[in-house]
Amino acid sequence: MKLMPTGNHIVCTTALGIVVIVFIERWEPLAIRIDSLASVNVPVNCFELSFIEPYNKFLVASKHGKVLVYNKRNFNAFT
Repeated sequence: MKLMPTGNHIVCTTALGIVVIVFIERWEPLAIRIDSLASVNVPVNCFELSFIEPYNKFLVASKHGKVLVYNKRNFNAFT
């Protein structure tokens, strides 16, 4: 689980390879929305956001030794 720089978005991965983004729409009372960002179809070992472009790129390392880099151009959940 990674908190985005604005503090209003959280990106999470599951062990089954699903990447989701949690939008904090309101803090009080708490209101969130969860959208699926990607399905990498491999067991996830590690997940990192780009230091330079956290809203545009992230990488997923699988338990099988694959490293997958994703770019925002391929997805629209951040918009």
